[in-house]
Amino acid sequence: MLTGISPAELLLDSCVEYELDKSKALSNGDTVTLKWDCEDDLAKKIFNVKLEYSDIEYKVSGLEEVGKFNPFDYVDISFSGISPNGRLTITQNYEQEEMQYIKFDADKEYSLKNGDTVTVKAHIPYSNKEIFVEKYGAILGETKKIYTIESLPHYITNVEEIPSDTMDKIVAHGEDVFRSYVERKWAKPENLISVEYIGNYFLNDKSPSFVKFNYLYMVYKISAINPEPEQTIDFYYYVSYDDIYLSDDGTCTVDFDDYSSPSSEYFSIEYFKVGNYQYMGYNSLDSLFNNCIVPKIKDSYEYTSSIKK
Repeated sequence: MLTGISPAELLLDSCVEYELDKSKALSNGDTVTLKWDCEDDLAKKIFNVKLEYSDIEYKVSGLEEVGKFNPFDYVDISFSGISPNGRLTITQNYEQEEMQYIKFDADKEYSLKNGDTVTVKAHIPYSNKEIFVEKYGAILGETKKIYTIESLPHYITNVEEIPSDTMDKIVAHGEDVFRSYVERKWAKPENLISVEYIGNYFLNDKSPSFVKFNYLYMVYKISAINPEPEQTIDFYYYVSYDDIYLSDDGTCTVDFDDYSSPSSEYFSIEYFKVGNYQYMGYNSLDSLFNNCIVPKIKDSYEYTSSIKK
């Protein structure tokens, strides 16, 4: 059965093994060590041979030096959205031929806020590494870069962040919303006596759920004459806005086309009656607070109030 195999070949095949401590990613000047793993007892017993050996070190030399290609010179890392709901976009310049072989990964791409750091890594998939070196004579010169997020617009977390001129516009808009309602819906608009802004409730999401980051309820005290029975009445009306944010240049953005006010729609009944007349709003501040603010506090919002009672 062993015809054609010499005793020396059988000895080497049965009793001698070796491995290199590293065989890839080598550079000139590196040291590679060949390490033996031999069956000494088997060699002595079967072949009556004592093996003598020691590890051998080789100095790497003669390799062709390759250049370095920096992939971050041909990629745009940008941040958009509103803090703390910013997002990262990686745009590669594929006009640079090398970029077709390079992949980028970020440790975080969404739910970003000002002050966060994002690490972006560049790599060549294993199957393409040798192709890349042979084709372009280069390796990646930079494989990781850290970016700090700054200057994103941010959702405000307290009402004091709203500039005074913007707050004046909000107060005026809320009053316009109510007066428009009176002109359209009241049987006798001339019975309106006064509309007084008395303050606001501001709600901030303590653990952002990306539903609404903030709410601003502007509250107005309304005085009017009820026709039958004829009497002066006072009640409270609100106009609310949400997701107010501030840009880096100080511009405060409020969507005046997207607001809420007392309604009888969608099971949200916010009206009371005096005689035969119905008024949208609340006949007390407590009822407004309990219906509009308390449910949000029970979720994840905290609130501040500037209401002047």
